[in-house]
Amino acid sequence: MTASSDADGRADAVGLIGAGHLAEYLAARLLDSGRRLVILNRDQQQSGALVARGARDAANAFYLTSAVDTVLLALPDVRALEVVMEGPEGVLSALAPGQLVVNVATSLPASDRRLAALVAARGGDMLDAPLVAHGDQWTAVVGGASGAFERAKPLLELFAHRVGLVGPSGFGQLTKLLDQMLQAARTAALAEGLSFARRVGLDAELTADLLELRGVADMLHGNIEGHGELRQQTRDLGYALEVAQDAGLLAPLTAMTNEIYKAVAAHGESDWQEAAVIRYWE
Repeated sequence: MTASSDADGRADAVGLIGAGHLAEYLAARLLDSGRRLVILNRDQQQSGALVARGARDAANAFYLTSAVDTVLLALPDVRALEVVMEGPEGVLSALAPGQLVVNVATSLPASDRRLAALVAARGGDMLDAPLVAHGDQWTAVVGGASGAFERAKPLLELFAHRVGLVGPSGFGQLTKLLDQMLQAARTAALAEGLSFARRVGLDAELTADLLELRGVADMLHGNIEGHGELRQQTRDLGYALEVAQDAGLLAPLTAMTNEIYKAVAAHGESDWQEAAVIRYWE
């Protein structure tokens, strides 16, 4: 088979490496759009369900990359990202000129920049395009070259209601970490405020309504089970503090918020969502 026929076989095929809630959402959107999808998913139940819907299962990242035009990464942390990219059967070992790699999960900006340089050295492009959640909608904040962004935009629009290029490689991750800092601080402040209301005898639900507090229903009603967002947020706040330290910036509010999140996560369940942070005051 020639290089040209290899490229023809990969055209419009998308590879997705990752498991969990985010990977499941991405895969469903891709299959709904009619895209040819190749997956590498360690969750056998999730993988089996996606194969039943038409996805193709790959043995490792090498074979997945060889079969697709674009590789999407939805991995749990920086370590997993680097292993999948740089391992002996990783993405980089199979990457061909012209292929596109898109990291849609949260990572350290420096890691994405380093990996993007390795991808570029092989003639490909890499974008960091983490998804930012606001309610039940997503925004993709993208770092990388404008040409790669325009190429990836139709794909990202399958997942996000807004897609924006925010700067060069690593800037998507920086924007996502900023959003996580702000959201976590707000969530912790709301949890403390509601706990104050209850402790001093106020009707917390009435008070939240009168003060037009948004996003507190789960805290008020004790709905803390989710998809592990609490621990994910703890991870992301750790990344943000690492970036702040490297930049010479003091981030005391984020540091305090992170300690609260870590304390709750240490004594909680792996599936708890962010609303569980109110347990710190209970």
